Amino acid sequence: MKKTTIDTQKIIETGLTITINNPFSEYLACTEFLSTSTAKKYKRSPLHKLLMEDKDTDAKSIGRMYHSYILEPLTFEQEYFIIDDRKKVDELINDHNYKAPRSTNLYKEWYAEQLDKNAGKIPISNEELSMFQDMKKELYRNPFIKYLIEKSEKEISAYGIVDGVLCKGRYDMLMLSKRWISDLKTVLDASDKGFQRYLTQFDGHLQPALYTQLAEQYLNDGMPWTFFWIAQEKFKPYAAAIYKASPQIINVGAHEMGLLIAQHKYCEETGDYRGYEVFVDNKFGIREISLPAYAIKDYQFFNNNEQ
Repeated sequence: MKKTTIDTQKIIETGLTITINNPFSEYLACTEFLSTSTAKKYKRSPLHKLLMEDKDTDAKSIGRMYHSYILEPLTFEQEYFIIDDRKKVDELINDHNYKAPRSTNLYKEWYAEQLDKNAGKIPISNEELSMFQDMKKELYRNPFIKYLIEKSEKEISAYGIVDGVLCKGRYDMLMLSKRWISDLKTVLDASDKGFQRYLTQFDGHLQPALYTQLAEQYLNDGMPWTFFWIAQEKFKPYAAAIYKASPQIINVGAHEMGLLIAQHKYCEETGDYRGYEVFVDNKFGIREISLPAYAIKDYQFFNNNEQ
C-alpha cells in the first residue's frame, strides 16, 4: 500500500479531518478508506468489487481537464500545455499536399518534439481549450454558479469514520461558512429528467449522503448541510443547470450507503468476497428465475382454413 501523509490513527482516535492541500494523487493512494465510487461496486457483487479495476478512458481524461480548467486554473496551467497544430497541419497540406496530415511521419515527429519541450505536462488541443472556454462562459451566465465556483474552496479531501469504517470523499467545492458542498458534473442531458436518469444510472444519490455526513462530523454542530450539483452538457450549446439534493435523495443514499459500508466491513474482516450468491438467502446460492413481464407474449395466429 502506498504511504501517504494522512494520519489514519489520528482519524481513528479523533474523528474527521478535512485537508485542503491534499493532492488528488494522495487522495487516491489512501486505499484503506472507502469512497462512494468503491462502495457502489458492491452493488454488482463483493467479488466484482474485489477484482474490478478502474480503467482510465478518454472521457475520464477530458473530465479531469475540464475540472482542472474550471476549478483550478493555476493547476491547469502547471499540468497541461496547449498543443496548437494548426500551422503545422496547414504546412503539411499546402507544401506537401497531404490528405491526412496528422497521420504522417512528419507530423508525428513534430508532435514528439512538442512533448519533449513540455516534458511532464499533459497535451491539450486547441479545440479542447476552445471547448472549455465556451463551457466556462456558459457556466458563468448563472450568477449563483459563478459565485459557488469563485468563492468555494476547491478540491477538498475529507477523511472520517462512518459506522466503524474509514471513509473518504473528495469535494469539488466546499463552503464551510454556509455549509454548502457543490459537485461539478459533465452530462449528456442536464434537464430535470436527464439528470435524474444520470443519478439513477450512476448511483449519484450515494455521494451527497456520504459527503454531507462527513461534513457534519467535521463541524459537529448539529446544523444541516446542502449539497448542490452543477450539471453541464458536454456538447454545444453546453447548457448548464444547478440542482439541490432533496431530503429524499439524502435519506435513500444514506440508507444504501449504510448497507454498502456494512457489507464492506464484513468482507474486510472475513476475507469473504462472494459473487452473486451474496444476494440469495440460502447457503447454496440457488434462486428461482422467471421471464420478465415484457417477454411474455399473447400470440394469436389466423391461419387459412380449408372449407
